[in-house]
Amino acid sequence: MIGLSWIFASGRAELPSHHFWNRIFADTGFALLCLTLMIGPAARFLPIFNPLLPWRRELGIAFLVAAVLHVLIYADGIEWNLLKFFVDTEGHHHPVLLQNAYAVANWIGVVALLYGIILALTSNNFSQQLLGKGWKFLQQQSYTLFILLVLHTGVLLYLAMQSGYGVFRPVFWSLTILTITLQFAGYIQTIRQYKQSRHQDNNQS
Repeated sequence: MIGLSWIFASGRAELPSHHFWNRIFADTGFALLCLTLMIGPAARFLPIFNPLLPWRRELGIAFLVAAVLHVLIYADGIEWNLLKFFVDTEGHHHPVLLQNAYAVANWIGVVALLYGIILALTSNNFSQQLLGKGWKFLQQQSYTLFILLVLHTGVLLYLAMQSGYGVFRPVFWSLTILTITLQFAGYIQTIRQYKQSRHQDNNQS
């Protein structure tokens, strides 16, 4: 996580401190989630990635740590007035609900954070035994989390913020496309292996 943070720090020295660290941890979290989702399908094609499979849980937890730090630093930057995430409290007699790109990104980000917390809290052997078959379904919602984060990050990158992103813009597109491609390829490979297994069973019978 520290290595990724150092890479994303490039080209951002001009940002205020809380914006600098806020974006560093946000970008690092996104990259960690993508890596978590890429390991599984990559191992289906290249056995060299098999030793990394047990590390998916640790990477997922590291993603959540980065995401929480991102939110905490952002909250500190607005003096812990969490209403500023979603409403305009300045110059109005009553808070006015924000209806702009920032508000959309923040709402999506909150849902994504809740997803991440649920996945992290249940990413253990006790939860696996407790939930049974439902555990696998719950953990598969990491794909939903990925979609939410792509939307959250994409809105901020291309609608809200136009500067201070350093090297992350091309990294965002590269990781998003690579993750989707590997997931789709892994899905096709799973179907192919299933059909081959069924064919072998039919021949043996």
